[in-house]
Amino acid sequence: MLRIILDNRFASMPPDPENNAPRSLDRLPAGSEARISGIDAPRQLRHRLLGLGLHPGESVKVLQRRGNGLVVAVGGSRVALDLQTAESLRVEPGA
Repeated sequence: MLRIILDNRFASMPPDPENNAPRSLDRLPAGSEARISGIDAPRQLRHRLLGLGLHPGESVKVLQRRGNGLVVAVGGSRVALDLQTAESLRVEPGA
């Protein structure tokens, strides 16, 4: 698995109970933008996410959060993700 540790720079997000823990896409509120910095997922899921355009360096915007999932805009497309999948995407502020 690929793991990238990031510093804690999301001012609009509640503090993470684990100091200096990586931020994951599932923690972002609707309307926020970020840049994907890594994918922490099994190989098959990682390849699926890459095929959807969710790759490191790509900008994403959380369009809506509903129930157990969210919809993000990435590269001109909209992608619906369950929260467990979104948790595997590591992000950093800025788009």
